[in-house]
Amino acid sequence: PYHKLFFLKNIVDYDLPDNYAERQNKILQAMTKEEIDELAKKWLDPEHMVIMVVGDKEKIGGALSRLGYEVVEVDNLGNPTSTPVELKATTPKSTPAPTPPKEAKKKTKKKKGAKYDKITK
Repeated sequence: PYHKLFFLKNIVDYDLPDNYAERQNKILQAMTKEEIDELAKKWLDPEHMVIMVVGDKEKIGGALSRLGYEVVEVDNLGNPTSTPVELKATTPKSTPAPTPPKEAKKKTKKKKGAKYDKITK
């Protein structure tokens, strides 16, 4: 809900036309991959980009190290905890074979009052 609210707020704040969303969608749908690549080369500098990965270092560390990027571990406030981290390249563990589902027990419907049969006999 907040995204829609802020979208509408931007339309009002910047005095955009009522059909702004439709016009924007038409422009985006008409763009080619080549145009997007050209804009990316013009405006995005990979040397100043940051890739943030969150997860269990033991599980994903090996895969990250194989990408060749500098890895910096940070604390919960985003401060580096040490110098660049040297991650161990690990071999992925094989996924265990799925276990077959247990056979469902067929429920037999007991007649009403069946739990008292033993008592009365």
